[in-house]
Amino acid sequence: MQTVTPKFVNFDATIPSLSMEKMKKIEVLIPAKIIQNKISLIFSLFEKTINNVEEEVKLLEKQYHFYRNLIFDKLTVK
Repeated sequence: MQTVTPKFVNFDATIPSLSMEKMKKIEVLIPAKIIQNKISLIFSLFEKTINNVEEEVKLLEKQYHFYRNLIFDKLTVK
């Protein structure tokens, strides 16, 4: 892939900038549709995995609180 090189950047200003003319000359490589689909599938699988892990964490926290309360309720003098 090609990166933006200093030859496109205007350093004369306080804030470096790119002119529209120079931006039009920058080449952006786009992967083939099949590769885009594979990338999309990978991201979808990661998202599902993350959601599953988050749900599992919530359930484990509930379980932890249940058993913690059960133990301390038995220890509490009534």
